[in-house]
Amino acid sequence: MEKRESQIIRTGAYGILVNVLMSSLKVAVGLLSNSIAIVMDAVNNFSDALSSIITIVGVKLSNKPADKKHPFGYGRLEDLTSLIISAIVLTAGITALVESIKTIIHPSALSPTPITLWIIGIAIIIKIILGIYTKKMGRKTGSDSLVASGVEGLFDAAIAAATLISALMSMFLGVNIDGWIGAVIGVFIIKTGMNLLLVAIGHILGNRIDPELSAHVKNTVRQVPGVLGAHDLILNNYGPNKMIGSVNIEVYDYLTVRELYVITKQVQATISNKFNIFLVVGVYSANKKDEKETAMQNSVTKSVTAHKYVIGMHAFYVDFERKVMSFDAVVDFKAPNVQELKSTMITEIEKENPGYKVVIQIDRDYSD
Repeated sequence: MEKRESQIIRTGAYGILVNVLMSSLKVAVGLLSNSIAIVMDAVNNFSDALSSIITIVGVKLSNKPADKKHPFGYGRLEDLTSLIISAIVLTAGITALVESIKTIIHPSALSPTPITLWIIGIAIIIKIILGIYTKKMGRKTGSDSLVASGVEGLFDAAIAAATLISALMSMFLGVNIDGWIGAVIGVFIIKTGMNLLLVAIGHILGNRIDPELSAHVKNTVRQVPGVLGAHDLILNNYGPNKMIGSVNIEVYDYLTVRELYVITKQVQATISNKFNIFLVVGVYSANKKDEKETAMQNSVTKSVTAHKYVIGMHAFYVDFERKVMSFDAVVDFKAPNVQELKSTMITEIEKENPGYKVVIQIDRDYSD
């Protein structure tokens, strides 16, 4: 099977070749026909070619092996290249918009020819084919940069169609809307650039785990013999197909260290083999075979989950000798005052269970 890097580089190379040729041709046609819309569309093609170059450089650098300075590898460089691409696209869009506004204020006569219309029509077909191909390869390789380039290519085809309409109206109706079409093109480019920017920033800041992936990982962990529950799943993305994270498993409190070791290693191996994810496994102790503890847990669960911003609770454990009750409460990010909520819950539960000290660890819903 062809390597991911080779697929992205080949797709990027196709994009560079096609966009450079189209950009050169459109510049010549735009200058000859005195069309700012065609010239701005050519600038957009050139920015697409530059984006493909940056994508190729990014994927090459991101595949550098991990070292002491960067022990998790260089995979996140692809997110940085997406950030650069979005800046380039935004710059191209702003330039197109400014130049088009100038043309609207000071319009000039257009001189489109049949060859101009043919070139624009062919460009539309080429951009549709290239856009679909690039988007497909982006999804296949998990490259956000390629997916974005493919979507942008399809937008370009729509924009080129608008340019064609402008040329036709000028030729047959004598109506000059070239500047307005150029402005629309500029707005579309800016919008695309903003979308790219938001996606790149989201990856760099750390997006929420995909709910489907989260559910699959937790269900797989729960299926490991000896695991009663899986909680607090956190996954960090260090590049395409490279995730590192942690999960806390719930087990009975009578297990030995040897038995715990076997269970945690099995969890790690299972998740690594199935999802290519490395997990650090923490342990929650449960004394669920104790009827008194079960009754206390049911009572506390009812009390805690009655609060508006509490999503759920887990890791419930009672030390009957020391009279200490502990658990984790999962609190919504929308909660206005977490510490006040925590204090309120402790007061309520200690009142319901005289003589017991309550210890609550506040968790956030990092994953679904």
